Amino acid sequence: MTQLLRNTVIPEAPMFKPKFPPQEPETGVVVVDEDGKPEDRVGVALKCLPNYDPATCLFETV
Repeated sequence: MTQLLRNTVIPEAPMFKPKFPPQEPETGVVVVDEDGKPEDRVGVALKCLPNYDPATCLFETV
C-alpha cells in the first residue's frame, strides 16, 4: 500500500497556495536554509543550543 502511494502522480497543481506577507527578521532568530544539506542544517541548529554538561546538572533542583 505504501509503495502504491509513493508512486502516485498527481497531475494537477494545488488550487490554493497560501501567500503570506514577508515578516521582518526578529533579533536572536537564526534562519535555517530549507533547501540546504541536512548536515549543514543540523550544524546550524546545534550552534543555537546552550552548552550542556551533565556533571553540573546532576544535583540541580528544579
